[in-house]
Amino acid sequence: MKSYLENLKSNREFILIAEFGALIHDIGKLDKRWPKTENGEYDHTKKILDIDFCNDDLRILLNSKNCLKQLYNEVNRANFSSINHFISLHGDKNGKGPLRQLIHLADLWSSTEDRNIEENKANEEMKQVGSHYFGSNSFGFEININKKQLDFYYSLLKSVLSSDRTLFFSDKCCFTVSNRSKVLEILKNSKIIAFDYRPLNDVLLYDHSISTSAIFKVLLNQWINGKKVESRVPFPGKLSEEVAVLSLLFDLGRLFAQVDKIGDLHGRLSALQKIQDLLQQTLEVEYAAGNEIYREPGFSCFLLPVQFAEGEGEKELKSLLDSLLKKYCLNENLIIPYQFMTSKTQRIFGTIPRILKEFRGQILPSNAWHPVYISEIWNDKQQQAEGCPLCGMFPVEKLSGKPRGKNLCKPCDRLRKAGQVKRRMGEGTIWVDEIADPETNRIAVLCIEIPLERWLEEKGMLQLHQFRLKDGTNKTKTLSYERIRRLWTSTEEFINQFTEKVEKMLGAEERLVLDLKIEIGAPPLVRGDFYLVNGPERAELYLDENDKWQTVTRIKRKSSWYEGCSLNICLDRPGTSWFNATIEKVEIQMYYPLAEVLRRKNAFILIVSAMDARKLALWAVSSFTEHFSKALGKLPLSIGIVYAPARFPLSLPLKGALVMQKYLREESNQLIDAEVTEEPAKTGRVIHLKLKIDGVSEDIVSFEIDSVLGNNDTGRMDKEDIYYLRLPVVKDEVTANCGTSEEITLWDENKYIPELSGSLKKGSLLKILTGKFDYEFLDSTARRFDLQLNEKGKRIQKGPGERPLNINHLMILDRIEEMIKNQANITDTKVRNTHALLLTKFEEWHLKDAPKYGGVWTVYKNFVEAVINREFKLSPDERNFLVKSILSGTFFDWFEIFYQIEKRKIRGER
Repeated sequence: MKSYLENLKSNREFILIAEFGALIHDIGKLDKRWPKTENGEYDHTKKILDIDFCNDDLRILLNSKNCLKQLYNEVNRANFSSINHFISLHGDKNGKGPLRQLIHLADLWSSTEDRNIEENKANEEMKQVGSHYFGSNSFGFEININKKQLDFYYSLLKSVLSSDRTLFFSDKCCFTVSNRSKVLEILKNSKIIAFDYRPLNDVLLYDHSISTSAIFKVLLNQWINGKKVESRVPFPGKLSEEVAVLSLLFDLGRLFAQVDKIGDLHGRLSALQKIQDLLQQTLEVEYAAGNEIYREPGFSCFLLPVQFAEGEGEKELKSLLDSLLKKYCLNENLIIPYQFMTSKTQRIFGTIPRILKEFRGQILPSNAWHPVYISEIWNDKQQQAEGCPLCGMFPVEKLSGKPRGKNLCKPCDRLRKAGQVKRRMGEGTIWVDEIADPETNRIAVLCIEIPLERWLEEKGMLQLHQFRLKDGTNKTKTLSYERIRRLWTSTEEFINQFTEKVEKMLGAEERLVLDLKIEIGAPPLVRGDFYLVNGPERAELYLDENDKWQTVTRIKRKSSWYEGCSLNICLDRPGTSWFNATIEKVEIQMYYPLAEVLRRKNAFILIVSAMDARKLALWAVSSFTEHFSKALGKLPLSIGIVYAPARFPLSLPLKGALVMQKYLREESNQLIDAEVTEEPAKTGRVIHLKLKIDGVSEDIVSFEIDSVLGNNDTGRMDKEDIYYLRLPVVKDEVTANCGTSEEITLWDENKYIPELSGSLKKGSLLKILTGKFDYEFLDSTARRFDLQLNEKGKRIQKGPGERPLNINHLMILDRIEEMIKNQANITDTKVRNTHALLLTKFEEWHLKDAPKYGGVWTVYKNFVEAVINREFKLSPDERNFLVKSILSGTFFDWFEIFYQIEKRKIRGER
């Protein structure tokens, strides 16, 4: 008897072709000629892909009796004639045959419940009419799209036909996999929506097609492996089918711990990506077992038949994964802990977020084969061999010409070289010294994330997107796999757009590429790092595989590097032996002073200079508030900055950034109190909402919210937005019986009234999400232990204030700086003296442990006001703001960043 995996592998042609059919199951909707019923619904019982409409190549794929029907007959499958038939009748609820039942179930399972609305029940305001159609992201940002047009349909068919027509007969699997990729690319770029009605126009046909085909493939495989196709409960009744979710996690913390240079990081992440790619190829194509449904660096999630979550199927899958992962890790020279697990689920959309929350960032033990393999390597070496200074697992390979302490083990050396090859113009640099601020030689690891956890919960913020049917029934948008895909896509698009602009914002720098004439007597030279003892300026050089010498530090006096210039170069730090060289040729090469660490669907991490980090963070907040204006107060943003000297091992700030990102994510997902301070005002299409937010005592926070559906790209303002502008108002005796919204229960189990932001009243109490900001300067290795929170979710620190800060404090820090810079006779000495005086009294009076509203705080407040009145000339509003900033501790945070970390000056940059 064949095993589950062998059975699927032997039927993979059949599975992959059927999966392709499921992927294009809605292709006919792109044709204007699709037949409709009397009430305007698409008639799924009528064929549209008739033989006359398709040319020979497409007919082979969609309606081949000799190929497709034969494959089905080989596995004893009846009631199926062609992919054409499959597509045409997938929506027929009364269709007979297991394949028709499975595609119908997959289509329903993929769709959200709220999309099951008959046209005669939809409110007129929900329907889009006229020449302009809009598709929305998950947060109400709409873009103009083309209607479902025949032109697009033709382009899709053309992409399928572009393959060699003989390929179908020689390799059907390759043919379908290749064309699947083409179809997905066109669907992704088209932005065609799966549903026209607002606010249900947020799901793309791309998301629905991927979701349906992935679910269908798994249901089909369960059937092939013997699971009976049972009768289904009509949608939206409960779907009783179970599937398996396979989760694979790599220990990113351990990977970052094995990093000293950016080349090490790139090499390891590239190897990790290859491992994840190979596993995806094996499970999706080689065995045709299921599809990858989520991916980020170090984490992969697959949808598989339920048989692999129990009994013999689970053992079989575990055996395969153990073998594959060991093989792939060894091939890619990447030895880090990993863990995989399977679970059953009926709710795909709830399982992936839960697994991410529980297992992301987890510290994993070494795998069973790791110590055995490491011992074998050491047994082949002499006992005097040194351990690798980078990974600490393998013996170093001593190379002539390399100084002591510069040698690495074979795996680490190969990974570093592979990472160094990744340096190209569009991807920043691999040299930390080219990124570091030239004055302070400091870098910053900037981590930006849009936490989505509260949008991926059934009692989450998505409930605020309510709409009303013609009969007066209130409906709330619901979760599904296709909708959480759209949530991820919405944040991913923003992150991609933002990171593309970062390079332009920072601007390009120049490095030198040199041809050197090495004088007689120099030691043997191998690829690696060298240091300039005497020359135009202090610099570090790198000898590449083409015998080119590159500067890898920021060069200040480029004109001093000329042909004929003499250089004294040493193999290691100054103090070791050196040799003479003469410059024969100088070339200029451009680069961007940044390096990308990793990118997720809703987060990314960059290495930038210490001077640029806060500027980029401010720009991120500005871009976020503009792009997600309708989600302000519901969608949080977290930003963390870990500063460190460039000479530190890169592993320290990287691991610190992971720790900071984790607790910022947790804190950003906590609801905070907010009170409306005045009636919302409206200017044009923008609603101005002013809030007093708990934890932001320095100033009132303003939200500027786009109030119109549609966008400016077409010059057409479509309708007032009544779907995406709701905020959760605390339910009390006043709000309980007012408004037209249906009350909701959020994850905190409290009840709220979703109220349109433009209809809020002065004094309305809200519970909102804004996000968190934090920073740390790792001026010593011991400071990494400061990155921890107490039981109240606050950093343990001795100075004034509490961290992490609210995300709005980034703008407050900037406002403090501008206010001080605008003082006519201000000097750095005056600012430093004021800071010292205020801090001294804070510590002398033990205010850190004193009750916040006790007598000693009143005395300190009076003292602060007296100092500010004496040292600064401010308006009453400015004075009040600065006093509150000092009392909250934000002023001291600004001083630390500005003077002690960035080392800047008030009058002009250094």
